[in-house]
Amino acid sequence: KLFVSLGAPENPMPLQYAKVLEEFYNLTNGDLLEPNEKTATYKAVFGLFHRLTYQSLIQSGGGLPSQTQTIDDSFQKLQCLYLPSSKSRLVKSTDLVFDDTP
Repeated sequence: KLFVSLGAPENPMPLQYAKVLEEFYNLTNGDLLEPNEKTATYKAVFGLFHRLTYQSLIQSGGGLPSQTQTIDDSFQKLQCLYLPSSKSRLVKSTDLVFDDTP
């Protein structure tokens, strides 16, 4: 409520969450995240993917167009997406590797 009263949108766009992650990366220079920073980045990642899922749903039968193109256009402005690694650091998403071997 505080942020909305200060002019922040009630429903942030995915790009805004990505910008928050970028700011945390700039703040930490890719170093180990402090516990509060780690919590905040996880919340930003959750918000990012939650809004992507919500915004990308194609409305069937309601006559409402999908906002996928709007999201795609907004991400064109983003230089890099930073995500937390298993080592509690923010890294470029292109540098992350998912290892699902047992």
